[in-house]
Amino acid sequence: MRQLGGHVTTLTDRDMQLGRGETVGDTARVLSRYVDCIMLRTDRVWKLQELAQFATVPVINGLTEASHPCQLMADIMTFEEHRGPITGRRFAWLGDGNNVARSWVHAAVRFGFSLRLASPPSCQVPPELLEWAAREGGDVSLTPDPAEAVRGAAAVITDCFVSMSDDPGATATPPWRRIA
Repeated sequence: MRQLGGHVTTLTDRDMQLGRGETVGDTARVLSRYVDCIMLRTDRVWKLQELAQFATVPVINGLTEASHPCQLMADIMTFEEHRGPITGRRFAWLGDGNNVARSWVHAAVRFGFSLRLASPPSCQVPPELLEWAAREGGDVSLTPDPAEAVRGAAAVITDCFVSMSDDPGATATPPWRRIA
């Protein structure tokens, strides 16, 4: 933002009354009087949706438990800077079906690349997301075998196995150890 001539103000939960005495809608209305754009990183997608509903300035999804589009765009930009266009390429995701994985599914559909997700059965992306990708004509598939997922991939992507306050006890031991 600074490189583009803008100014940034970072507000944490300690700096605002959001969630403790002030509604998300009130926060959106107040912030809209002071800024030209709001980027929100939050633990719940409903907070982002409510903020966008009441704000009079653009709201950017910086991160929610459901998606992480800014991380995804940075990943794609980095890949294209170093390896060229992503359209028509194959990518592999190894890890749980977290917010970053979900954003990769969205991107595969929108940018026209193939995505192979290898996730433990207890940690996969929601079936509804895969159904959406199929309806939209996306080339997205799920496999429990990481070796199968990475075969022919232009890049292998991963993230942490336990994300956004997930219960680490609920995550199965990943089968990735068999990859040398």
